[in-house]
Amino acid sequence: DECRVFCMDYAEYIRRFRGEKFDIIFLDPPYAAGLYAPALAALLDAGMLKETSLIVCESDSTAIFGNNEALADKFSEVKVSRYSKTVITILSPKKED
Repeated sequence: DECRVFCMDYAEYIRRFRGEKFDIIFLDPPYAAGLYAPALAALLDAGMLKETSLIVCESDSTAIFGNNEALADKFSEVKVSRYSKTVITILSPKKED
């Protein structure tokens, strides 16, 4: 019923809207910038994810968490698809114990 689009740095958005919960989040930073893991960690830390949230990540690799295994353990891969050089990874936060 509602959709809002903001054109701003993800870190600034998280600072301004900390705690607001989202159903779907799209992450499409410059591929080589290494921002996937920091953005995902920031979303978790800010309490912006529901148990049912979906995070759609566009990248050039399936290794969006880098070497951060602790962060990877907090998400489930719903689907990973490759389209030529582009990889779409759909994540959902794991339920907390």
